[in-house]
Amino acid sequence: MAASTSSSKRVSIGPFVFDAERRLLVGRAAAVPLSAMEFDLLALLAARRPRAVSKEQIQQALWPRTAVSETSLTTLVRGLRTKLRQSGRGGPIRTVYGFGYALEVAPLATGEPEAAPRLLRGRSEIRIVQQELVLGREPGRPGSIDDASVSRRHARLTRDEHGVTVADLGSKNGTYVRGSRIAEAVALKDGDEVRIGLVTFVFRAAPTGASTTRTVA
Repeated sequence: MAASTSSSKRVSIGPFVFDAERRLLVGRAAAVPLSAMEFDLLALLAARRPRAVSKEQIQQALWPRTAVSETSLTTLVRGLRTKLRQSGRGGPIRTVYGFGYALEVAPLATGEPEAAPRLLRGRSEIRIVQQELVLGREPGRPGSIDDASVSRRHARLTRDEHGVTVADLGSKNGTYVRGSRIAEAVALKDGDEVRIGLVTFVFRAAPTGASTTRTVA
């Protein structure tokens, strides 16, 4: 059985384009061959993006009414990551520890840098040029915040055509919007105070009319 995709649009995955309708993964030079299982897994993750899919849901979709070991899924993910030239577990197929896997969405084409929404703190800023950006103490990432009060994976910013929302990721010291600790995703408005642990930012929205979506031709 095959996992179905909820969208006929093509998905950009790093240097690749995944076309679920045509059952193709195309790189810069040529199509990348996928096994039936690899296609089904990638189609499922693409359809659910950016949400994580549990191991149980993946096993039910790919191996219905069949008992398989977790090693089968791990091996399948490893092979697909190799074809996507992925090193490590951070993306584009991200391991969600203790749960399952998620497909990291592609960076947005925003045009001029100043068109992007951002979090400002003094002279520093975090520009939101992705559909999903994780804020945390993890070094070397676009949303890295070097402060002891910030958890490794603290909060997630999600950007779409309606604007930007922020959600806490179970952090120790919490995420605050307009002075209140949030328990669910909250839509941000221009000028909002956003506190990550003990680090305070001001949210600035993209200028009216700036593009917030990316289309893969």
